[in-house]
Amino acid sequence: LIEQRPAIPEARVSLRRSGERVSALVPLDPLSETPPSAQALLAAVTLARPGERLLVAGSTSALPLLSELHRALLRAGARPVLRLNYPGQDEDVATLAPDSVLDALHPAELDDMRQMDGSLRVMAPEASAQAPDASRMARLLASRAELASLIDAHIDARPRSDRRLVGRG
Repeated sequence: LIEQRPAIPEARVSLRRSGERVSALVPLDPLSETPPSAQALLAAVTLARPGERLLVAGSTSALPLLSELHRALLRAGARPVLRLNYPGQDEDVATLAPDSVLDALHPAELDDMRQMDGSLRVMAPEASAQAPDASRMARLLASRAELASLIDAHIDARPRSDRRLVGRG
């Protein structure tokens, strides 16, 4: 999660980790060629611990940033697990998948998420694909509810620690 306000030269970066949500205030360099959002996301690397297995998820439209984040996490000693979705992937699943796939998440997906120590998600704007049938999209989202609650459970009612990052920029 990145919280950034216009005209303020810092952002708050949060990493979901099992048992806590770790946040840091990150100074942003307005003169840098790297966009402020990318500076903040790459600063999330400083929140990673050596050996942590971190889910790094995002769209292929954000692949250059995801690649840099993945490399930086590796250099920090973390074990990033990269998951990519292409624009319109959820719409394809909602439209094309048989009912058995649409209505139930495979148990391996839940087991895999339980093995993650934390997660980072990069959201990128995407051109809208043709909208699938609303009821099928609702069924797809319902089948993923347990996975979403597992991710959210990592931060609900957990201690929160904040750190201010210095010496950047």
